[in-house]
Amino acid sequence: MNEHEPGIMSESNRPLEVRRSGWKTLGLISTIYGAGLATVILAGIACNARGGLESPTPTIDPAVFEPHNVPFVNVTLVDENGDDVFTLFDARRQKGIDWPPGLDRDGQIGDDGKFRITQHDIDVMREFLCLLPASPQNDINGDGHTTEADIDIVNGYLNKEVKDEKNPNARLDEIWREIVIDGNESDPATRNYNLDFELPRPDPSCQENSSEPK
Repeated sequence: MNEHEPGIMSESNRPLEVRRSGWKTLGLISTIYGAGLATVILAGIACNARGGLESPTPTIDPAVFEPHNVPFVNVTLVDENGDDVFTLFDARRQKGIDWPPGLDRDGQIGDDGKFRITQHDIDVMREFLCLLPASPQNDINGDGHTTEADIDIVNGYLNKEVKDEKNPNARLDEIWREIVIDGNESDPATRNYNLDFELPRPDPSCQENSSEPK
C-alpha cells in the first residue's frame, strides 16, 4: 500500500485548512502541557519553602558585621528564658555551655591573629567573682552566680581557637549587649539592645563565711 492508494492521503496532499488545524491543535496541547509543568514546578518550590527546608536563622553577609574584631556566630534568636532578650544564657541553651564563643569573655584577637580562649578571659571573669547581678558573660553554668565553678569551665578550654561560624547572623558583642526580641532582631540594622546597667553588689551565697580574729 502506498500514499496514492484509496483511503490514504499524504500530508502534502491534505487540504491547507486541515493541516493548519492540526498544527494549531498540537500547539495548543504543547502550551497547556508547558503551563501545567511550570505550575507543578512552582508549586513544588513553594511547598519546599513552606515545609521548613530553609535555615531557621537568616544568612547575612558577614560584611554587615565589620569591623571583624569579635567572632561572628550563627544562633537562633529565640528567647529561651522569657526575659524578652537574647543573651549568652539563651545561646548556651542551644549550643551547650562548652560553646567556644560563649567562653570567650573578651572576644579579643590573640598574638597569632586568631580568636582564642586565654588567661585574660579568666582574669576578666575574676573581676566579677561573687558579685551580683551575675552577667551571662561570666555565669557560664547558668546558676545565677559567678563562682570558681564558672572559671573552672573556661580554664578547661585555654588556648582553644574560637572560629567564626558558618552563615553568621550576629556578632559576639551583640549578644553581650543583649538583643531585644521585639520583631527587629532578624535585621542587624534595626536591632535593639538591652543596655540596662546595675551596680555590682556582693553575692551573699558565695561569700566565704569567715571572720577576722577579734
